[in-house]
Amino acid sequence: MTIELNEEEPIEKFSYQVVKPGGSGGLNVDNLEAVDLPIYKGIIRGLNTTDLDYLILTSDLQGHVFNDHKPKLLGAVLPEFLKLLFDLEFPSVDQQRIGVFLCGDMHAHLDKRGGSGEVKNVWRAFNNHFGFVAGVAGNHDEFGDAATFEAFKQEPGIHYIDKEIKKIVGLKVGGLSGIIGRPTKNIPK
Repeated sequence: MTIELNEEEPIEKFSYQVVKPGGSGGLNVDNLEAVDLPIYKGIIRGLNTTDLDYLILTSDLQGHVFNDHKPKLLGAVLPEFLKLLFDLEFPSVDQQRIGVFLCGDMHAHLDKRGGSGEVKNVWRAFNNHFGFVAGVAGNHDEFGDAATFEAFKQEPGIHYIDKEIKKIVGLKVGGLSGIIGRPTKNIPK
């Protein structure tokens, strides 16, 4: 199976906030800048399952969206926008036949670049709108203590992958969570 972007321009953009390069020292609106997440349409070639119509692939959703002056992780807000985009652009698509691949780094801090934090709400937000979520953890992603993490991995539609291959709706999906690098970086266990 191969996935190819078939458009040079994104079909849509989604605005969010990130900490400016070099920014640090506490939450401060002067520390933030607005950027756009481009959303591209692609083609899946060699898809060998009849249980899936579309895939959403994403990583590095390291930003925030402000709703009523309250920050929410970009990945916790984006799924609702994508659902609406599918409603408008592809109204005949059953959104339960859309799979989501989260390829790590779903967390961001508001006061500095980098940092780690809880991302289960991002995975659940995608899972609430689409057929399933499969993915790996990035070095910024945390899932709570061991018992909480194990319970999370058992939730219907959630497919956390680390050093394994799983069959999901007829697709073989493999992955490795965390990164090779500095030993001080988080790697989910």
